Amino acid sequence: MLLPFVENSFKHGASNDLKSPFIDLKLSVEDNRLNFSIRNSYNGQMGKDDGYKDGIGLKNVKRRLELLYPGKHTLKIIQRQDVFDVNLILELSSSDFKNKYSEV
Repeated sequence: MLLPFVENSFKHGASNDLKSPFIDLKLSVEDNRLNFSIRNSYNGQMGKDDGYKDGIGLKNVKRRLELLYPGKHTLKIIQRQDVFDVNLILELSSSDFKNKYSEV
């Protein structure tokens, strides 16, 4: 679920920023809440279009979130001229957490 965001931060973000590339990733689980954020440098001049547009990977992640965590997730994606931010919060029930993540 999180891998497309990490891949995109390298592929479309930091690897295209020659001046000052960075990737800042944070992941925590507290009180059955998974908090994930990734922020990366972004060269807005390199893109073909102005403004953020979903690629197929992000569309697939959004669909998976709808199917697996209906009403139990918050996803915010913000693109600025030089920074791309993704923030995801998943509300996990105790049984979800044990069943889905205990084998990781």
